[in-house]
Amino acid sequence: MGPDGTRYSFFGLGQSVCMAPFVVAGHIAADVLPGGASPDQVGQFLTSIVFFPLCGALAVVLLYSIVLDLTRERRPARWVSILFGVATMHWHCAINTYEASQVAVCLLTCMWASQRAWSRDGLRYPLLAMTAAGIAFFFRISSVVLTGPLLLAVMGADILPRPQVGTRMRRLLRWIGAGLLGVAPFVILVMILNTVRFGHPLTTGYADLVGEWVFNTVTGERVKVQDTPLFEAPLREGLGGLLFSPGKSVFLYNPILLATIPGLILLWRTSRRMTVAVIAMLLTTLLFHGKYLFWTGDWAWGPGTSPRCSRRGCLRSSRSCAGVSPAARWSPSPS
Repeated sequence: MGPDGTRYSFFGLGQSVCMAPFVVAGHIAADVLPGGASPDQVGQFLTSIVFFPLCGALAVVLLYSIVLDLTRERRPARWVSILFGVATMHWHCAINTYEASQVAVCLLTCMWASQRAWSRDGLRYPLLAMTAAGIAFFFRISSVVLTGPLLLAVMGADILPRPQVGTRMRRLLRWIGAGLLGVAPFVILVMILNTVRFGHPLTTGYADLVGEWVFNTVTGERVKVQDTPLFEAPLREGLGGLLFSPGKSVFLYNPILLATIPGLILLWRTSRRMTVAVIAMLLTTLLFHGKYLFWTGDWAWGPGTSPRCSRRGCLRSSRSCAGVSPAARWSPSPS
């Protein structure tokens, strides 16, 4: 409920925009379908069987392209993308009405474009990477936990190895320009939406989404959200639960991620820049959700971080499927 008394969707603006045409179709179909389903329910059902699976499939294709660029071999790219699509929680998240599949497309697009920006001049790929990060923010504000470390690592790897100061400045300015054009418009739109829905541009509504009273997974008590810091979970319990819990471990629901251990070593030998970017995203994701009060992501199979971890983990495990290629490590690649 907004300050003006109007009811607004609890979905993010990007989610609402994507679902709008399906809800319109739901209004048409609800009148002829048996069972008395509401137009909103029919619209969400149509979205779940059409749009979200398409996003899930596109994410698999993007991961294939990223691994192919890294290894220069089709076989590991094919197997890693297949395993990501059918052997991780990505499968489940591509058929529900949440934004995981759309954020996956944005994140992997950002990674693919960033990888290409390292070896190319011009604004095209940095702009595509920044725009993908902006759209991910448009879908889910907390996606900045992923895209922020990724873009910082990418920019550092693109700028710092350059031997000449003038070249560094040009590379820095192109990333700044790409950010102003690609990210800033979506941040402004989200702030406007926050003002309309919650009365302040920096109020996200996360506390209101879970309700006034919730179950504290750390203390086992029923607590009032407004009086409880959302990042009070002991890191030992939250992080330990995400990694080793018998009911919520990311490895339990995504066993293919065990291949990331040898894959990380081989990826470091192939592309240290990508290794740093992937580790940065993985660490910030685990630390952020490990401190979050609701780290379990309940009403879900496994923790809510499973899809996020599986995308980075599958990229790291790609090096377990192939020998080390002669790709560049730290030094800039030629155009």
